[in-house]
Amino acid sequence: MAEDGLLAASTFFEQLTDTITTHFSREERFMRERGYDHLPQHKEDYERFLDEIYSLIDEFDCDEKASQEDLAARLDGWFSDHFETHDVRLAKKFDPRPS
Repeated sequence: MAEDGLLAASTFFEQLTDTITTHFSREERFMRERGYDHLPQHKEDYERFLDEIYSLIDEFDCDEKASQEDLAARLDGWFSDHFETHDVRLAKKFDPRPS
């Protein structure tokens, strides 16, 4: 049973990093093509987040229970902060509707 949990966690982390990396690549291309002036900050936030994910993967190997709770808290915190700052700024810059 423990092996099933580790396999599921491994699959989850692999899918998470693949999905995030694909999303970041597409969004970065969008920003670069449009000359977005906050691209370096946005990219830095992505890189910081991926570093956190890789740290979580290492921590998960040591303490599965604590890492599940930590994973949920870190994902929630990062997504909330990123959406409220970086993505709001990006949307305001390229939203064709008047504000």
